Amino acid sequence: MKVLFRVDSSVYIGTGHVVRCIVLANALKQQGHCISFAWRGQRGDLICFIRDKGYKVHELAIPVRWQVPLNNADYTAWLQIPWQQDADSLIQKVDTVDVLIVDHYGLNADWERYIKNALNCKIIAIDDLVRDHEADMIIDQTYDNLNGYGEPRRNS
Repeated sequence: MKVLFRVDSSVYIGTGHVVRCIVLANALKQQGHCISFAWRGQRGDLICFIRDKGYKVHELAIPVRWQVPLNNADYTAWLQIPWQQDADSLIQKVDTVDVLIVDHYGLNADWERYIKNALNCKIIAIDDLVRDHEADMIIDQTYDNLNGYGEPRRNS
């Protein structure tokens, strides 16, 4: 099975998303799956670390002008470009994928829907923000994954 991870890291984003993904990628690789990453290179990223682990990295579109996040929750600035441009860049780089695992606060249900339609793949979202997804599965590593009303959060 072809598994693609969509994740970024930088001086603003940090490395936690990458660490989660590399652990999962290593386990999937041991089971014989073909693993690659889609990534936007940024200052302080871990692209070389991922390549040193033996994984192929599809480098995504670079913004014309780099944004500096206004705060720790400025997820749009983490992505650096509009989600549609990010999705189109990924689609241009990848021929086929069976499962796309996304761990990025800057990507949302609109991005997931767009990618699913274009690549006809399953989407797994790793996310601890309480928000809607168009994913086939959500992995929330926190204990508090309720929607605020005592009910489990659902896909849209």
